[in-house]
Amino acid sequence: MRRAELVFCGMIVIALFGMPLAAQAQEEHPAVPGVANTTPPKDRGVYFRSEDIDGWYTAQAAGKIPGTAWLLFSEPYELEVRRVDKPQTILVHCCKADLWIVRSGEGTFTTGSELVDGKATGGEHPGMTAKAIRNGVSRAVKAGDIIVVPPGVAHGFTEIKTGVEALFLGYEVPEHAK
Repeated sequence: MRRAELVFCGMIVIALFGMPLAAQAQEEHPAVPGVANTTPPKDRGVYFRSEDIDGWYTAQAAGKIPGTAWLLFSEPYELEVRRVDKPQTILVHCCKADLWIVRSGEGTFTTGSELVDGKATGGEHPGMTAKAIRNGVSRAVKAGDIIVVPPGVAHGFTEIKTGVEALFLGYEVPEHAK
């Protein structure tokens, strides 16, 4: 298990600082206020001030910006500020791992493999959506908790006690790692 965690962390570091990046249309991925370009630079690091992050979450809570807003977006990864105020549609990504760092709020996050009324999403990176997970594993999550979802695992917030704010990193798993 420890080796898998190290490999996953290594993939994140490589993705953030060394992978070739393809630009995406800005309209498809709304940026948070003040972020002019969500395409990560190839020649330097990127920094986000905690004051700005606090402001973005405040704007999300007030409904002024979308519940998902991008800080960086370019395959193979995306970095977002997310606010979840209600249970989510269950998702399965064929080729993407998710990392959630819960900043505030409380809810129940469920993972599993038995989908209720699952439907294929198709597209370039096929996956599935579903109404629920049967016989899944549910965990109460709160500020400070971290959730890691491997590719192919059904997941989603199935209950929200108070709006969950989280930094989210999605990472497309390279073909050879599947």
